[in-house]
Amino acid sequence: MILTLAAFIFVLSIVVFIHEAGHFIAAKLNGIYVLTFSIGFGPKILRKRIGETEYAISALPFGGYVKMAGETEHVDGRGSGSDDLLADVPEEQYYRSKNPWQRMSVVIAGPFMNALLALVLFIMSVWVQGIFVASPRDIIVSVTPDSPAEVAGFMPGDVVISVNGERVQAGKEISALITYDENAISRFVVRRLTDTLEIDVSPAWNEEEGRLIVGIFSYSRPVIGDVKRDGPAYDAGMRSGAMVLSVNDTTVNTYIELEQLVHD
Repeated sequence: MILTLAAFIFVLSIVVFIHEAGHFIAAKLNGIYVLTFSIGFGPKILRKRIGETEYAISALPFGGYVKMAGETEHVDGRGSGSDDLLADVPEEQYYRSKNPWQRMSVVIAGPFMNALLALVLFIMSVWVQGIFVASPRDIIVSVTPDSPAEVAGFMPGDVVISVNGERVQAGKEISALITYDENAISRFVVRRLTDTLEIDVSPAWNEEEGRLIVGIFSYSRPVIGDVKRDGPAYDAGMRSGAMVLSVNDTTVNTYIELEQLVHD
């Protein structure tokens, strides 16, 4: 419990530092006088003044702030009562003296830095693991018992290649390609093990659902996209285009299952 809390505070402090650093850097670039850069709120535990700015770590680690001269409000929405202490600061270094674009750049710099941090962490995760899972290609179907699809010959595990001549690239496309008319026939091309089959299906009215149904459900198997050549995944034999079938002896059928197993 204590380790979990400590890890949470550590990670939160990094996120806060990056966020407030964005405000701080933008303020400095726009010539704004910065009084305080603090990680945390409340009483200051550690503090050091460098130039015009006091850098501090405060007692409550759940946030942070950048205090600038001439604010009517802080970037984070708190009031500033320090203007009366800044008689020697030139007016042009006050936050309120800057034009709207400069003030806006200070406000949005914090969220921008957080977005940049997320991008960097994503790139690092791919770099370290050396593997990127591409958008799934194979569409695997499960079949509703006694449905038109089962009557027509569909079996669980069939891979849908095309519907009515249109190649299927993602599971959500299957429904859009089916002709939902009781008098119409939708032609499926499917792969079953090593065989390629054509199956014709006509939708039927389902009283319980109150609509025409075919009775197949699709999900997508994860396919490996890019593999970094000098990464551990490549050294272990992983290659682009490979389909993930299992992880640690646990069968993987979908991209979501793969994510869960990797994160666990």
